[in-house]
Amino acid sequence: MKVSVIICTYNYARFLPQCLESVLSQTRTPDEIIVVDDGSTDETPEVVKRYEGIRYIRQDHAGKVVAFNKGLEVTTGDIICHLDADDYWFERKVERLIDIFSCYP
Repeated sequence: MKVSVIICTYNYARFLPQCLESVLSQTRTPDEIIVVDDGSTDETPEVVKRYEGIRYIRQDHAGKVVAFNKGLEVTTGDIICHLDADDYWFERKVERLIDIFSCYP
């Protein structure tokens, strides 16, 4: 199963490092990480550039729902996870998610 993560952000550059590091340090790394920037005016683009393997999409400010739908349009995963830019995951989130989906196909 391919796991994709969509992270929508708007002026949350200060939170993005912890968010991205929590996704990248999973015991089972997601296959795809997409950050949709909803027109941020802070350092969001520069923060995302510090991390390899992140697909970055920027759009004019249109709101979180529009940003999420933009990420959904381009994702290729079987399992799609949403993570707010000011949140983070515990290290076994994706591993446990895969285990549950494997038990209940």
